[in-house]
Amino acid sequence: MVKVARTDARSGGAGGAGLFNVVSVVILIVGVLVIGIAAALLARTLAAAQSIDKKAQTIAVNAGKINVATDSVTELNRTHELASSILSSTKPLQDLLNTIDATARDIADLAKSIDATAGTIKATAGTDQRDGYHDQQHRYQNQQPCRDDQRHHAGHGITGSEIPCTG
Repeated sequence: MVKVARTDARSGGAGGAGLFNVVSVVILIVGVLVIGIAAALLARTLAAAQSIDKKAQTIAVNAGKINVATDSVTELNRTHELASSILSSTKPLQDLLNTIDATARDIADLAKSIDATAGTIKATAGTDQRDGYHDQQHRYQNQQPCRDDQRHHAGHGITGSEIPCTG
């Protein structure tokens, strides 16, 4: 065993000195063991902290990638909001569109009727167009004096001498 030299006032006596030396050595050994255990625990804690730091860095990198990926979702949400706004803005136009559609159908029906009437008129007027034209013109003009204008009648192939004037 190691002897430790005492420097205190009790070092002169032989009985208490041995016990003090043993207690001091035990305390010293216990202290060294506690410091060793604390150092070992500190080393384990440091290793765990470094492992956690590496994992945290990996998580941070992946979170950045996820953040970039969620930008598309954010833009999609914004696009959805814009589309909803456009849709709600166009809903009042539906009544106007229905009115325009109904009017267009009425016009189409009227055009068919006019076309049918024009076909009937064409079929009826197909015999002698010159006489029929001027008879209709004179009936239309009713009480207006007869126009003996060469340019007016020449366009229809009629000379002034062929026109009977009733006016």
